[in-house]
Amino acid sequence: MMLFNRGALRLTVLLQIALATLPLSCSAAASAQDWSYRVRPGDTLWDLGTRYLKPTVSWEELQNHNAVANPYRLPPGQVLRFPIAWLRVEPAPARVVAVRGQVDVSAGGEPAAAVREGMRLPIGSHIRTGADASITLAFADDSRLLLRENSELRLDQLSSYGATGMVDTRLRLQRGRSGSRVTPAQGPASRYMITAPTATSSVRGTVFRVSAG
Repeated sequence: MMLFNRGALRLTVLLQIALATLPLSCSAAASAQDWSYRVRPGDTLWDLGTRYLKPTVSWEELQNHNAVANPYRLPPGQVLRFPIAWLRVEPAPARVVAVRGQVDVSAGGEPAAAVREGMRLPIGSHIRTGADASITLAFADDSRLLLRENSELRLDQLSSYGATGMVDTRLRLQRGRSGSRVTPAQGPASRYMITAPTATSSVRGTVFRVSAG
């Protein structure tokens, strides 16, 4: 599905229509949900807790949450539920896949610097493209964003939920145009969100374009 607009009013209307038909990823709903894991041969709750849980959450809490009688003998195929709030969260910088023309980035109060292919851009990075310039970014789940000429984009949130495959990507298009190809969601906490001055797009598993005047 393609989404495009040339003015603030048209952007708002088109986003509202698209969001009514595309799967939304709502943080409030995700926080009340569980991520499901299917047990494999040799798994123990101790190992799974070490792999997926925050250091402050013990595997015993996972045992109680799933009413597991023997944490060292889990039948293969059993489905375990991990509360989203218990999962390990790690930074997931964006990777610069391609650069054309003059593209600058600044972060943390540092002076702006030229962007190079292969760079890793952390949370808080502010990207600006010049005339006849563009940049392509890849995120942790291989979703891609193309930022067009004369545009500004801020990377507000770039994180992954450990080895679960779920990624939280939140971007702010302050000016200009962007196009995205979004990887289908891997779980209830997966999110790809672009905020523009007049509207917010939150979708999964689609291709769309957004403009900010």
